[in-house]
Amino acid sequence: MKKLIYLSALFLGFVTVPQCFSERGQFGEEQVAVGDELQRPYWLYQPNTLMQRPALVLVMHGYSGNAKAIAAYSGMNEIAEKHGFLVAYPQGSKDTRDNAFFNVGYEFHADSKIDDVAYIEAIVKQILDRFPVEQDQIFATGMSNGGDMSYLLACRTGNLFRALAPVAGSMMKSLMDNCDIESPPPILAISGTQDPVTRYAGDINNEDGWGAYASQEDTIAFWAGRLKVGKVSVTPLANTHRPLFYGDSNVIFERYGSSGKNNELWYFRIEGGGHDWPGARLGKWYYPARYIGLLGIGFGKNQDIDASNEIWKFFNYWIAKDSGTKLVE
Repeated sequence: MKKLIYLSALFLGFVTVPQCFSERGQFGEEQVAVGDELQRPYWLYQPNTLMQRPALVLVMHGYSGNAKAIAAYSGMNEIAEKHGFLVAYPQGSKDTRDNAFFNVGYEFHADSKIDDVAYIEAIVKQILDRFPVEQDQIFATGMSNGGDMSYLLACRTGNLFRALAPVAGSMMKSLMDNCDIESPPPILAISGTQDPVTRYAGDINNEDGWGAYASQEDTIAFWAGRLKVGKVSVTPLANTHRPLFYGDSNVIFERYGSSGKNNELWYFRIEGGGHDWPGARLGKWYYPARYIGLLGIGFGKNQDIDASNEIWKFFNYWIAKDSGTKLVE
């Protein structure tokens, strides 16, 4: 069990040193105070083309990852430059294994007192104090542990986030049993059916040692129930990318909605997909040699969609819907 956790941890953070990449806007480290704790860092991207009333998107890294790496991996800064919104990248704290993490309730973090919900809320407040961000234009997404954190924020931060988008994330059973939010935010989720880290079938018996978590199907059903939406369409997307070195994957887009509710759930199920952020910017990553054997479990496996573009499309859908303007992609 410990070995599996260790290998999984390595994979989730195997890209620890992104190659240098140029940004047209300002991208730098910030500090925020969280209660009585010492200040914690995060990274902020401010595009040169910042809108007069910009949106804010938080992007959270995976277990053992870091803020700069997920920025390079996701390519969200490039999308922010094009559309004029702010991007904040929280940085997880180090655990006893010296891995950066967000405290979502893993079994081996049971003794941790770190309150990452308060940390995220402090980041948002600091940015709102500095920039004219509309209250209904605050969004969050994340990969793996960052995806788990997205689900936690959806349950614990009230109406702070207009919508959230977990990628390769899981919902801990303890959270599912205690998610008492009255007005849940719209959710976009992306998961791979062959993900060996965040199991598609879940891990209710805690065989991997992370703690019990629900299957992807149960998680989608949970949010569909909370949002009071039903499935309105199932669309197989074009299979434009066929990897040379490992199995193919296909994207199925499920959309949930209701005629009487201002809620939706979008779900991209990657048939044959692994532990992956589809459309990841592969050329901006550094691969330590000892992790090469783990690449086949999912990294870069699906390039049929660009997850970052799809996530922004989803967030922008709500901005346009709330303002009553025509959606411009």
